[in-house]
Amino acid sequence: MSIEINSHSPNQTGATRSKVTPPSKEGHQTAGDQRPETGSSDQVSLTDTAALLQALDGQIQESSGIDTQRVQEIRQALAEGRYDIDPERVAEKMIALEWNLNEVL
Repeated sequence: MSIEINSHSPNQTGATRSKVTPPSKEGHQTAGDQRPETGSSDQVSLTDTAALLQALDGQIQESSGIDTQRVQEIRQALAEGRYDIDPERVAEKMIALEWNLNEVL
């Protein structure tokens, strides 16, 4: 038994064709029985946007997300007594964060 799927959603750029082949040995297939069909090939094509998202995801995974240069500047300023902390600004940022978290949740 084989099923061919020829339709695609509007978000796909090109039509793809998938085949489902029946399991071997009277409907029972084990992991050792899974062999690729010779002569067949599967193909996946990504849209430009999907390819860009995939590349950006890779960059995000490689990045630590921390601006180490800025951290070093702040450490040095703290050590030298040049870094002023404005408690009102810190409080405002904390309240804004709390409001944003409540909106998301």
